[in-house]
Amino acid sequence: MLSLKIFGRKSCNYLHMLNPNFKVVIHAPQKDLFQFLQKNLLYQNMEFFYLGQGLEVLPFVDRIRPDLVILEASYNELAEGELAPVVQKLQKYEEVWTLLLVEGPLATEKLRAGYAHSRLLVMPTSPHYQHVLNNVLSIRELVDKIRHTQTQLRFQEHLNHCLQNIFLEDNLQDLFEQLVNYLPKVIGFDYWALFCLDVQLKAVETFAEFMPPVERVPMETRAPFETLLRSWLDRGRAFSLTRREDPQLFKKMEQWGWRVAQLVFLPTLAKNRSVGGILLGHRSERKLNSRELHFLNEIGKQLAQKILTRHLHAGRERTLEKFADQLLFNRFNEESIFFLACKQLAELTNAHSVIYWKINPGFGFLFPKTFYWTQQSGQMGNLEKTVIFLNKETYLGQILRAGELRTIALAEQQRNLQPATLETFQKLHYQNLLLVPIQVGGQTQGVLVVNKAQPEVVFTLWELQQAEEVVEKIGRVLEDTAMVTEARLKLRQLARIFELGGEFKLDLPVNQILQRIVLNLRKTLGWNDVAVLLLDDRKNKLFVHARVGFEAKHHFKLSSLDKPISLKAFEKFLQRCDRISQSYFFDSEKQLQIEGNGKEGTRDRQSWKEGDLLVVPMEMRGEQIGYLLVHDSVDRQKPTQEKVVPLEYYASQAAIAVENAQLYDRLQASEERYRTLTETMGLGLVACNLKGRIVYANPAFAALIKSSVEKLPGKSLERFFTEDSQKHLQSIARQLLSGKEEGSDRIENVELEVQHGKAETIPVSAFGFPLYEKGKKTGYFLILHDLREQKQLERIKADFNSMIVHDLRSPINVIQGFIELIRNRIVGEINEEQEELLDIAKENVKKVLTLIDNFLVASKIEVGRFSVDPKLAEINALVEKQIESHQVLMKNKNIRLKTELDRNLPLIFFDSLRIEQVLNNLLSNAMKFTPENGEVVVSTGLIREQEHGQEKYYALVSVRDTGEGIPPEKLDKIFEKYEQLEAGKSLGVMGTGLGLSICRQIVELHGGKIWVESEPGKGSTFYFTLPIEPAVEKVLK
Repeated sequence: MLSLKIFGRKSCNYLHMLNPNFKVVIHAPQKDLFQFLQKNLLYQNMEFFYLGQGLEVLPFVDRIRPDLVILEASYNELAEGELAPVVQKLQKYEEVWTLLLVEGPLATEKLRAGYAHSRLLVMPTSPHYQHVLNNVLSIRELVDKIRHTQTQLRFQEHLNHCLQNIFLEDNLQDLFEQLVNYLPKVIGFDYWALFCLDVQLKAVETFAEFMPPVERVPMETRAPFETLLRSWLDRGRAFSLTRREDPQLFKKMEQWGWRVAQLVFLPTLAKNRSVGGILLGHRSERKLNSRELHFLNEIGKQLAQKILTRHLHAGRERTLEKFADQLLFNRFNEESIFFLACKQLAELTNAHSVIYWKINPGFGFLFPKTFYWTQQSGQMGNLEKTVIFLNKETYLGQILRAGELRTIALAEQQRNLQPATLETFQKLHYQNLLLVPIQVGGQTQGVLVVNKAQPEVVFTLWELQQAEEVVEKIGRVLEDTAMVTEARLKLRQLARIFELGGEFKLDLPVNQILQRIVLNLRKTLGWNDVAVLLLDDRKNKLFVHARVGFEAKHHFKLSSLDKPISLKAFEKFLQRCDRISQSYFFDSEKQLQIEGNGKEGTRDRQSWKEGDLLVVPMEMRGEQIGYLLVHDSVDRQKPTQEKVVPLEYYASQAAIAVENAQLYDRLQASEERYRTLTETMGLGLVACNLKGRIVYANPAFAALIKSSVEKLPGKSLERFFTEDSQKHLQSIARQLLSGKEEGSDRIENVELEVQHGKAETIPVSAFGFPLYEKGKKTGYFLILHDLREQKQLERIKADFNSMIVHDLRSPINVIQGFIELIRNRIVGEINEEQEELLDIAKENVKKVLTLIDNFLVASKIEVGRFSVDPKLAEINALVEKQIESHQVLMKNKNIRLKTELDRNLPLIFFDSLRIEQVLNNLLSNAMKFTPENGEVVVSTGLIREQEHGQEKYYALVSVRDTGEGIPPEKLDKIFEKYEQLEAGKSLGVMGTGLGLSICRQIVELHGGKIWVESEPGKGSTFYFTLPIEPAVEKVLK
């Protein structure tokens, strides 16, 4: 492959602004064509690449993207499909032309027909190649023209984009930032700066810059840069400068971040004055072409116009802003605002007079409020009683409702005006008028009438624009003033509402409270007639509970307020009302129109009519309790939402007053009931504060401690309990007041002892609850139940049980003794069958003794006399002893009895007699519920558990059977007293239900736990643990 890059003279008028190299790829068997074209097109700015046979064309074309590909081949090569795919794929490149050279005219025609395409030329080959050269030049010129057109279109698109930004963006700084970031994409300069001067054309006001990020310098070092730009503007002409021409300037530019070799400066001129400029910089020497200069000139013209317009507008704004600032900062009232507005309009429009006519919305007329004459002529006094009724003067009414500026030429001759209005205009020498409606919050408040008394002098467009801007400023100030005034009014109203709430005392009757509300509402909000209607207890009638006014006969469609009003009739009346906020407005004029012709009226009136009525609902916790009625507004205006909201505040206040009064009555009644209950109840009740001091005690508690109720408040509760009970009481108080543990919000059935006098104590059962005030705990109270009678009954019961047990045990022991005499063959020999029967009898006697023992233990537990006596012993030995004693009964039932004992268990402290009782119960139950050919396994082991952050060891004993199992809902109940399973009853296995309850008490007294795991149909496993503690620690305990 050969490559040659050549620079020479221009071949056409477009080459100076296009890419100078035209790339040609030649694929031919020989280099003759390549050498011919290279020799004859030496000065045509072309670049040639030769590809011989065997080299692929498409990868090379894809890499360098040439403008022209010349393929020289025989017809057979194309026909046989060697180059056909190449030709077809070349047509996919939109900017690549293809010149196909084949041998013979017949082949040329066939190929032209087969490869028709706009960028494909097929021609016969020739040894002279002159026709190829001519075609190459033609393609080159065509490509240059296409590029020239595309470049023109691209520049126009960029220009349109920039001009659109200039027209749409009002902020000059934002506009300059957008342009300096966009222009480098259009014109290939590395550095850009756009700037403009202030209104006085003295200093740079707006500046934006684009440069490579690495060239950024601090802003404080660039102040001289702006001074330099200002000096260039003074010259008023464009220039281009290179580093060779002024090295010192370019050194300074480097300090400001501009590391360039070429500078171009273009001032932006408006009315032959420099108002800004464009500065460009390039790292190498590069000049702008004519198209780029034209592009920048267009941008500069539009920027100059934008800057000039901004300066002119800023001048007018300063005058108007000064006027607005004067209004705002001096905090004028409405009259002063309109006086200044009249004066400002007179000066801006050169008017003879300006008058502000204010609308009285209640009665619908205009009256002169504020006057300003440029020449004082004494008319002010003559206008004080002048009014213009808008309901008669429809022409002026239409202008005001439109809310737009309107001019009236030669007002005295207008036929649209009423005679009374024309007479008023004649007094004022009105000729050419400018009507400027004043609107605040969407409502027309009045109109400024600007008058030019000379008939020939009319208002210019500039004066109309100035007047419009003045009115806009006034509107803003008036809206702010109105907001402040309305806020102050609402604050005064709310303050009065809150003050009124503070005047209400809970012991005042409801009617007296409501009467104060209606009087205050009449005075504060300006309603002559006010009434409050409340529902009766049956919720079907409304009664007047307070009112002021409503003395004269009213015209609204409602029955007399002197009589009860049916709720259904009142609700029907509300259905005919319009909704305003949450309230109801009865529009009498609208109802007359409906009753007259069956249709609603379309005129939107603003005045109050005698038949109108406003109804405000009173709700309490979402439930309707009554209504607030108001009538005859002082300002005679139809109520708006802003006017109704304060009424709804008062209605809410009235509802709260009614609710508070009702709650107070209920609270008094409830307090009386509960006080009577606590005073007469037989249980002792005492309430304490956070320090444990008594704040209340009932007579029953005073009787328990042998004292009087009057002496108890302020004393410590602990002093009335025994020393041991005081510790429990402290724990109860901590638990009730902390509330950290689950279920700690109450204490139930804790046994304590109180001091009854000096020598006697009384056992009591205590129930405790925390006391709350405003959601916070402030103390607790206890309910104490005297247990003396219960304890006496328990002692009698225990004594009786002991006597019964003793009387039963004596004959059973005699029977057991006789059985042993016979078994030991003291009274004679016995056979094996007799011996087996005696073993069965012995076991049954043992069961009876166990039942008696369980009964005795249960009785002792119940009265608190049961205890254990732990001693150091080996648990495995005790387990083996119990297994041996149950072997006979297990064998008789064909039950396999196995052991899985941990021989590494240490000696532990436990009561052998009581643990033997636990094992006996568990093994007996296992034998009862395990069917024949079943299995019972007894196991021991060692486990570790974490308690209070410490690791503790326990001996674990388990008894597993293969019986029926226990239902899940019964697992938590089987350790309760007298609880028996239905499965046992169905198998004919009956018991007392005391065994497992006694087992739990014994294990818990040892400091262990007992539980069961079971699945129905798979058997049960009972576990219990005994703590393994160091001997020294156990002895100390």
